[in-house]
Amino acid sequence: MKKRLLIFVVIIMSIIVFALLIIFTSLNNNIYEFEYNNKNYSIEIPNYSYSFSNKDFNIVFKSFSNFEKINNFKNDYLNNLSMLKCNNDGINYYYDSKQDITIYNYTIDKKFVSSEISFNYYIGNYCNDKEAEDIDDMLKELNFDIQIESGLECKNITKIYSTDLYSIYSYCLDNINVIIDEQKYTLNTALNDGLINIEDIVRKFDIESKFAEATKTNYNNDILYTNYNYRLIVCNSDKYIIGSKSMAYNSNFCN
Repeated sequence: MKKRLLIFVVIIMSIIVFALLIIFTSLNNNIYEFEYNNKNYSIEIPNYSYSFSNKDFNIVFKSFSNFEKINNFKNDYLNNLSMLKCNNDGINYYYDSKQDITIYNYTIDKKFVSSEISFNYYIGNYCNDKEAEDIDDMLKELNFDIQIESGLECKNITKIYSTDLYSIYSYCLDNINVIIDEQKYTLNTALNDGLINIEDIVRKFDIESKFAEATKTNYNNDILYTNYNYRLIVCNSDKYIIGSKSMAYNSNFCN
């Protein structure tokens, strides 16, 4: 009877020791792995972490590690990533270029026995993707295209529109039309009817120049914009010159 009891105790103790080894090994693991869209991701975590939840791009877990050690770990981990800032929202984003993942909103909540750690993640470079979305939204608001007809006379600029605030000239062009919702208007009609204004044209160039769909070159206080279709010179003297693709910057145009 005693022998059976001893064997039983040994088995129970062996099971307990084995379970404790498994628990200790898992708690000592400093990598959290997960899969998204058939791709595996690995996130460094503090030792003695457990009870993981991964929902709606938010990872929450707990750790028995000392609070100060967890905080030092957090700082070291984030410092090894590339810090991004976007949206002027005051949030720091940290980009892991090797895995193409962004970490943000990393918080540590100190509890009585353990600490709760939480952070959000985004697959990709959050700020780049967000900027691209914002630019797409802005371009949708500027839902017009400029259509030009090149001319043969390319010696002088010709005034085609004027207000008390600014003047628009053309260079080496016969016609300038504006396409809005597949409807064609002359530039003068579009301006007079308030369908667009000169600031819209400049703003669209500014947006496109951020994504290499256009270029922006400064000449002292003047600016030359170019795209695949036409060119625009913005003069400091409140003159705007729309020209063909061959138009180069000429300071005399702005005098």
